[in-house]
Amino acid sequence: MGTRLSQAKPTANVSDQERGLKFARFFTRGDVHSFDEVEWEVRVASIQNEKGETIFEQREVEVPKQWSQTATNIVASKYFHGRLGTPERERSIKQVISRVADTIAQWGTEGGYFRGDEDAKIFHEELTHILVEQKASFNSPVWFNCGLWQKYRRSQDGHAWYWDRATGEVKQETVAYRHSVQPASSTPSKTTSRASSIWRRPRACSSNMVPGQARTSRPCGPPSRDFLEAALPPALFRS
Repeated sequence: MGTRLSQAKPTANVSDQERGLKFARFFTRGDVHSFDEVEWEVRVASIQNEKGETIFEQREVEVPKQWSQTATNIVASKYFHGRLGTPERERSIKQVISRVADTIAQWGTEGGYFRGDEDAKIFHEELTHILVEQKASFNSPVWFNCGLWQKYRRSQDGHAWYWDRATGEVKQETVAYRHSVQPASSTPSKTTSRASSIWRRPRACSSNMVPGQARTSRPCGPPSRDFLEAALPPALFRS
């Protein structure tokens, strides 16, 4: 059974057309996909330990030519989903970015977060551009979990809770990844902005995890309006 929660009533003098987030184009043109504005190449992603032994390798990884080899190694070893050597394994940056950007935009549309269809389209395309051009990047939990159920129907047992917007209830989830956690893995302090807890500037980093190892999803509620608002810089919002 679900737990019923009270819901805030919308302001009486605000129409449906006036509610929702509006976006203006800042990076994109609308007639060209962000992936088509980038030159792509195929590389080998490889990581060695302190002894020079290869501890991770994936061949035929499709990446933007402008990305560093370090970025290629990190994304392929940490964020590509699927077991190495199997057809389900992601092999392109296009797949990872699409999995995340498509899912977040879909959530926004389904949740009624956008003012209109054009705003949803702009949000989606701007987010895709920001990610492929490395203008910003999500924290790891987003790349680990977001879109695995929506894109690939990946699932495992889940034991957390989520908000069911249709019924206005909090319900227990039984399928992991369907309502997977998206915020940063650490709890932000009261002085941490909502955007900084989700975004981080791209930088070289090392992982203390075994490359390619399985990761556990932490199912929870769907993304909040705050999460969606934080997913793009304020300059993109229209008044």
